[in-house]
Amino acid sequence: RTSEARVSDLPTMRRTNTCLRALRASSRPGRTVRHGTKWSRTAGGKRGTKMATRNANGDGGTAGRPTFDRPDKAFPLYMADFEGIDCRSMLSTVDDDDPLWTEIRKEAARDAEAEPMLSSFLYASVLVHSSVESVISFVLANRLAEASMLSTKLKEVFDEVLASDANLREALRCDLLAVKDRDPACTSYVHALLYFKGFHALQAHKISHTLWCRGQKVMAIALQSRMSEEFGVDIHPGASIGKGVLLDHGQGIVIGETAVVGDRVSIMQGVTLGGTGKDAGDRHPKVR
Repeated sequence: RTSEARVSDLPTMRRTNTCLRALRASSRPGRTVRHGTKWSRTAGGKRGTKMATRNANGDGGTAGRPTFDRPDKAFPLYMADFEGIDCRSMLSTVDDDDPLWTEIRKEAARDAEAEPMLSSFLYASVLVHSSVESVISFVLANRLAEASMLSTKLKEVFDEVLASDANLREALRCDLLAVKDRDPACTSYVHALLYFKGFHALQAHKISHTLWCRGQKVMAIALQSRMSEEFGVDIHPGASIGKGVLLDHGQGIVIGETAVVGDRVSIMQGVTLGGTGKDAGDRHPKVR
């Protein structure tokens, strides 16, 4: 007799079993496989080849892993925010007016080809997005999310802030260029965009600073707290930081409320821009 707890798990178990059956069937030529809400045929079927791979000469082969019509269905955990979006059309979208974004996409595609295990992560984090802003919003939302702050809601906040502030979008690009230019350990733009926590902390601070200046101080403080926990960087949302700034490693950096950091500044790990002892007013260093 099935218990009440097990009954509640039945929908999940059915979905899991459906996915397993689909993956097993995908290696058999001529079999119909259900991917999400669509039906398609694998290699050998009447509706064309769905088992595209590369052979030794780089041509398409008929053996190997299946390719899916819907990346959002193939990788549901990473792609949960993209339900219903035509991912294939987004993958082919390149903004010729933004050479930095074009280069980032090329780097991500090369990394996905070089490391197949990371391909789903790279598609979800970079290749399905339409801009640098969308990528950093997605990355920060997932890194700063917790049980009471959902990643989907955080992404909505970050998207709105970035869309409303042209100076913030320009600073994002300048900071990314600064990391690539000044940090010898940074081998590509996409590595900084996805993995460098000093860069992540800086972008999270700039979003919280915009919220602080708008009067949304409660949200700004909440983001500061999560940023400190996640990145080991504590920057008060009232602090003003310019463009082309590098936080190298980031660990242990503390910047107070009235501190000012100008353009083209590099800050190493463990630096504190602390108070001068005043109880109020301008009480933190200025770095220009």
